[in-house]
Amino acid sequence: MGKCKRSPRLSATWDHVAIHSLAPSDRKYTQTSEENIKSRFSRSFRDTDGIHVAVRPDNFHCPFASDTCLSNMVGWNRIRKGGEVMRIIAGSRKGIRLKAVPGSETRPTSDRVKEALFQMIGPYFQGGTGVDLYAGSGALGMEALSRGIDEMYFSDTSGAAIKVIRENARKCHFEGQAHIYKQGAVRMAKKLLHEKRKCSLILLDPPYKQQQLERDITLIQDLEIVTPETVIVAEHASSLNLAQEIGNFSKSRTKTFGDTQISIFTTPNMERNEQG
Repeated sequence: MGKCKRSPRLSATWDHVAIHSLAPSDRKYTQTSEENIKSRFSRSFRDTDGIHVAVRPDNFHCPFASDTCLSNMVGWNRIRKGGEVMRIIAGSRKGIRLKAVPGSETRPTSDRVKEALFQMIGPYFQGGTGVDLYAGSGALGMEALSRGIDEMYFSDTSGAAIKVIRENARKCHFEGQAHIYKQGAVRMAKKLLHEKRKCSLILLDPPYKQQQLERDITLIQDLEIVTPETVIVAEHASSLNLAQEIGNFSKSRTKTFGDTQISIFTTPNMERNEQG
């Protein structure tokens, strides 16, 4: 007797899982309990929001018994609706779901990496201004706002990304704290210079194929939008070896997660304050 076909990346929102029966008289979607799904599919699903999963007639037999519409189930498909959904992990907006940018051009930071990142630099903030120069969905900047940053600037060249950032800002009620611009990193940095803004937190997470992080960090310093307490966070491919020192900033911490690496850049003054 065969088993359910398995995918290494199959995810489910547990309260939105629908099961479809083999029986011709019972071809309708029915809700099943969270515990039932977790116990029976724990090896097939990963607990990530935003994926609706349907078990449907197919070539793979699932020999489950008893529970409503679970016996004689076969196969499953993933149904994505508007991109994967993420959450705010901690702070004042903890638990709010965020929308991701549809398609494969934008690579969202996983919750595991995001939590580790903020543990490295916070995990909470006492005010300040931040900028996310390659914002994507805006998830990192929204997390920073939730954890205490006063205001956040978001920039991205993708119209789809800007639309999602605005939606996420509305969902989190950050409209007054989130400043969103459809433009590249260089133009955003120059705008901050023009407005005489100094950033205590700078997030750099460009697409891996377009990463020019050393150039970006140099530009940020040349435009003088930093302070001696500024923290620069760079998320990049683990195969990319960034210089230990870039201008006045030095790489103070790194952490690797598979093909992703987080590099934290601070000034010597910031490092002395932390040690003191």
